[in-house]
Amino acid sequence: MARRQRKSYRKMAASLSALGAGALLAGGTAEAGVIYSGPLNVDVGFAPGAVDHFNSGPLGPFSDTFSFLRIGYKGSNVRAIIGTGCGCVAFATQTLTHLGFSARSFLKLFNAGAKWSTQVTGTHYYPFVKVGARLWGSTTRSGTPYTVHSTQGVGPFSDKYALFAIGSGPDTLYGWLHLSFSITNGFGPDPALGPDLTILGWAYDDSGAQLAAGQTATPDTTTPEPANAVSTGLAALAMGAAGLRKWRAARKPA
Repeated sequence: MARRQRKSYRKMAASLSALGAGALLAGGTAEAGVIYSGPLNVDVGFAPGAVDHFNSGPLGPFSDTFSFLRIGYKGSNVRAIIGTGCGCVAFATQTLTHLGFSARSFLKLFNAGAKWSTQVTGTHYYPFVKVGARLWGSTTRSGTPYTVHSTQGVGPFSDKYALFAIGSGPDTLYGWLHLSFSITNGFGPDPALGPDLTILGWAYDDSGAQLAAGQTATPDTTTPEPANAVSTGLAALAMGAAGLRKWRAARKPA
């Protein structure tokens, strides 16, 4: 009888182990969380060593992307940095006025800890965003030549965050971009005047949670909640006897 019980137990354990392993491989019980780019230091712009564009690579379940790129052509008196979202990516934006004209598609900046739900409600967001631009030229007034130059956009900044969303409705995913930007209001094509955008990093939460700007990891939950204790146990079984012992030890009260 004891031998039959041990055999039955081994069979049940093997079945649970296979079930746990299969669920993990299939992603059925895999815990969603923060997808983080890791530290980046990519300079997009006109300074020596800067690149002409940056692309995030696939994001979210439909492999959407976002990009930042410089705009300026040989002989042009306009240099700019813009961002674009491909697929269902949109940026949080703000309205800025320049030379008497208002535009809503300028990048909006946030401090660390900002969340989409509390900071972007009622704010416009678009798949196309302007970061900043520099313009210059020469003209004549009353027979007197003179030069003009100006900048538009959010102006120079360091260690700020932009917020973006992927998708819409209940399936929306939320993320942030860590950025610095330099631009100088001056005349001429000197690359040192910018604009230059530095992408320091980005992240989004593939569970749909409201990710705080700067958050790079899913909060640690060392004690399983009742709802997922069973699936955690299955994962432990899938790891074999050693994993099962660790799981049992973790469940014992301190």
